[in-house]
Amino acid sequence: YFTAPKVVAGLFSIIERLFDVSITEAQASVWHDSVKFYELRRGGEKIASFYLDLYARPGKRPGAWMDDVRSRWLK
Repeated sequence: YFTAPKVVAGLFSIIERLFDVSITEAQASVWHDSVKFYELRRGGEKIASFYLDLYARPGKRPGAWMDDVRSRWLK
């Protein structure tokens, strides 16, 4: 059994080592209390930011993240 915080910490640790970046939680408006916002930095410069919405809840579409991936898939 792996808890989400440990899995996310492990994933971020691997990404940081592989790509020489740092990932830190940052402040931003979110649509649900369980959603987290992160910044990706290299050498102190922000190069990206992203939201992490891990948990199922009423009204959240399962697999919604795949909609755009499927429509943009090049065959």
